[in-house]
Amino acid sequence: MTITELRAPSGNGVANETLMLEARWSERGVQRDGRYVLRLDTPDAMYMDFRFEDHPRALQALAGLPGVPVPKVYGYEPDAGIIGRAFYLMERIDGQVPADVPPYNATGFLFDATPRQRHAMWSDAVRVMSRMHRVDPARVAFLDRPEYGDSGLEQLVRYYIASYRWAAQGREQAILETAAQWLLDHLPKDHPAAFAWGDARIGNMIFRDDRCVAVLDWDLMSLGGAVSDLAWWLLLDHANSVAFGLPRLPGLGDAAETIALWQESSGLPARDLDYLMVLAAFRMTVNIMGLARLLKRQGRLPADSRELEEDNFGTHYLAQMLGLTPPTPSKFVWSGLPR
Repeated sequence: MTITELRAPSGNGVANETLMLEARWSERGVQRDGRYVLRLDTPDAMYMDFRFEDHPRALQALAGLPGVPVPKVYGYEPDAGIIGRAFYLMERIDGQVPADVPPYNATGFLFDATPRQRHAMWSDAVRVMSRMHRVDPARVAFLDRPEYGDSGLEQLVRYYIASYRWAAQGREQAILETAAQWLLDHLPKDHPAAFAWGDARIGNMIFRDDRCVAVLDWDLMSLGGAVSDLAWWLLLDHANSVAFGLPRLPGLGDAAETIALWQESSGLPARDLDYLMVLAAFRMTVNIMGLARLLKRQGRLPADSRELEEDNFGTHYLAQMLGLTPPTPSKFVWSGLPR
């Protein structure tokens, strides 16, 4: 086999290394070629207790689920001795991905689209997300983390509290300490374990001809349930507009429209959404702390820097949600859920 092209894609993502490749080989005397995506494990994860092997397993579990386009996995190799890291090879799907930097509300193909096209992409994306939650929990039982609790939601909460301690490295944050205790004190009961994509957002989807043709990024999966994905989507949608002082593009549904469409498409109620919004803000803050920790280890942030991990939209949203004092005069405004 000959690799004829090897390059890194542009766009989102910092947790794993992703490479696009084209290959040519001979099979029984016939010349063949193919286009693939190679995903590599990282020795320097920004998440605690990172389980790379769950990614291809999730793609295989979701494969064939009606209305959920995921890339086909051709193989997973856990032996790091072959190319230096564990990896998996998957189908390459052409299309466009809404960018985080600069945010898609400011530039890019969504910005250049018509309101009608944006509405088509947004509504298809929400429906795809809702269909994902129909997967049989038994097919994703490998996501169970009983060491963090009995229910999938409790596991998600306690995992992120443990991740906060890991990322903080002994330096407590008052807002996160209060939020962690609040999450434990108000933990909803009777939440059965159910699949959660984890990083549910339009920026983790590939679009072509105004439709979602692939769902990406499995770093944050859990059994925390469908509504945790809805909460994450709402938080990130808000952050990608209001947090940057940008108006939401016409055609992209607002929070009320997103909740209504998700409930209609999934057939589920948006149960305990207020609680899960607090959890989403907590999770986002912890992830930013993990990113800061990673950047410090790589020498891309000063070792004594604390601004990124303490003064971000996650900490500001948490403070406003829980009636706490923000880390600085509020520059990120949480406008709340529709009532």
